[in-house]
Amino acid sequence: MEPSADAVPVERLERQFLILGSAQRWVDRLGEMQDKLAPDWICLRVRTPEPETGYFPSPGETLECIQRLGEEVVRHFLQR
Repeated sequence: MEPSADAVPVERLERQFLILGSAQRWVDRLGEMQDKLAPDWICLRVRTPEPETGYFPSPGETLECIQRLGEEVVRHFLQR
């Protein structure tokens, strides 16, 4: 069985699966991935199911996140 998410340090999860932090942190991390892996595409998940409440964040917060990703992160890669 896999360890529960609670037992896995956030730093390890971030190295493997997550990008947390400022727009510059996203740019840096996605840049590392682009340099190392040269992917044709990247899939981002900005909304997570929550058993008790439905989904997190709210639809409005999700749209704001997508807009900010485009304005503050993706634009750096379009300029390359």
